[in-house]
Amino acid sequence: MGQTDVQPTVIMILAFTGVAGFLKSNLAYLWALITGITIFAVIFATTYSGHTYTHPIGTNIFGALICIITAFAGAYIGVFLKWLNGKINKRVNRN
Repeated sequence: MGQTDVQPTVIMILAFTGVAGFLKSNLAYLWALITGITIFAVIFATTYSGHTYTHPIGTNIFGALICIITAFAGAYIGVFLKWLNGKINKRVNRN
């Protein structure tokens, strides 16, 4: 009864860190680290505590470190969108 698709997880990570990067662009790296490391830590802790936790990574818990890459991508996409929003607003206000 476990979820085997990773796409919903990736979309949620990208959305959360993207919004966080947009709102606090100077702390984007911190949001990405917190999100990625927390997901890895939860999977690591549940795997080695004896609890049954079904996740798409299977027994390779270090595959969860890929979440950090996804979190950084989302955070800096948010920073880029904030920068782009500022450029567009300056151009619109100038005209």
